[in-house]
Amino acid sequence: MLAKEVVWFALHLSSLLLAGLGMYWSFKMIDAFHNPLVAMELFVALSAILLYLAAAIWLRFLALINHEI
Repeated sequence: MLAKEVVWFALHLSSLLLAGLGMYWSFKMIDAFHNPLVAMELFVALSAILLYLAAAIWLRFLALINHEI
């Protein structure tokens, strides 16, 4: 059971890191694109994914803590 939780957290945390790096990259590329709306759309989409992953990790962590107590 613990190994399953560790794998779940590792996958979601790595996805969170990738989404954060993608947000940083798209923010830096806003000036580089001829059409900055593309980079801004990417930034907004990645920020939505980032918020979803952060909420999923936080809720799973709270459920795990409440189950252990």
